[in-house]
Amino acid sequence: MTTPVIIVGAGDLALELCEWIRISSLYNVMGFIDDNENALKDTKQNYKLLSSVSEFEPNDTPLLMGISDPATKLQLANQLKQKGAVFVSYIDPTAIIVDDAELGEGVVICPNAVISRNVKLGDFITINVGTAIGHDTTIGNGTTLSSLINICGHVKIEDCVFLGSGAVVIPNKKLGKHSKVAAGAVVFQNVKPESTVVGNPAKKIK
Repeated sequence: MTTPVIIVGAGDLALELCEWIRISSLYNVMGFIDDNENALKDTKQNYKLLSSVSEFEPNDTPLLMGISDPATKLQLANQLKQKGAVFVSYIDPTAIIVDDAELGEGVVICPNAVISRNVKLGDFITINVGTAIGHDTTIGNGTTLSSLINICGHVKIEDCVFLGSGAVVIPNKKLGKHSKVAAGAVVFQNVKPESTVVGNPAKKIK
């Protein structure tokens, strides 16, 4: 019998996550919690919105993070953990993860992701479909990597970073806290905290 789970958030990532769980049969989704009471209004499936996040009272059912925005993820995770909630991770069966990789709490690793040797992932990291993480890379808490990203070896990504789909980070680069890398950008230089870079080569938006 699969473990019941409640997904935090009811947006696009959460709904995708629900479908991957259905295919993989790793969990049994009991429903969603989201402060937007109309979050599931236009969905065709019979999903259940159990509660708002603010009013949710944790029980024996663990939670799974279904939100992509880095700062929001960490804020809600801390809020819910203070109430006593327990988070689990989702690692899709199609993902390839080297044995010595270190994974933090509440991570979501989507289909066909690849995580190489000596990689260290913090808490509540999202790695979307087809993204590859090169060897000796460190990724900080709350960071979200969208689909089809290539992170080369010896990269350091700090907390709460967001990378758009198809981005590339060459070896030995550092992405500072709360920075953003646009979809398709190719990072040849370190990215400063709180900054946004776009293009190939990636340049900071003023």
